[in-house]
Amino acid sequence: MADEDLRNDLLLEIQSFGEHITAEKVLAFLHNPEVRLKHEINREVTHKTACRYLDELGYWFTAPTKGQYVDGHEWLDVEWYHKDAPARPYPKGEGVSYMVADFFSADIGWLRHPGTGASARHAIRPGKNKDGYFTAVEVQEQAEAAIAIIKECWPKYDHIFVYDNATTLAMEFDSEFIDFLLMNSETLAVPADDLACLGL
Repeated sequence: MADEDLRNDLLLEIQSFGEHITAEKVLAFLHNPEVRLKHEINREVTHKTACRYLDELGYWFTAPTKGQYVDGHEWLDVEWYHKDAPARPYPKGEGVSYMVADFFSADIGWLRHPGTGASARHAIRPGKNKDGYFTAVEVQEQAEAAIAIIKECWPKYDHIFVYDNATTLAMEFDSEFIDFLLMNSETLAVPADDLACLGL
């Protein structure tokens, strides 16, 4: 785009589009009689030219979040995003969820028994009418399975299990699980603050 004034006016107009920048909106701006007169635009401006201008200004096209199109630039509802714009996470849809809880070590990799391949991995499809949700009982069973594997395969090493602060840990624990934590607090490396939060 050779005309610096047109470039600046177009950039200003694009800011007014908000998050929904389309070549159609650029085309409508370039077809505005006042804009055409001000910038002496005598030729017909095509959709392809509007796309080229957006590209020159650092914008990339992408298909709507519902999916990608093979020739996205030919669709009128394609939106453009600046190449330096931060990535935006999209809200979780109603699709299938899959949750995996496993253990990993920088020294030994994924926790697997070297002889049998046994692991402490738990995988569920969470939700109503599916596998349900990860409960304190399952957290305990997983920890017990992991401890059994490391005690058998790597008894000479000190192991620390780290659990993230997910909502799994906010649920009510039964007395058996609390006893399990207390008996294995050294192996599990449960911080004193966390035991205090559980009333221990």
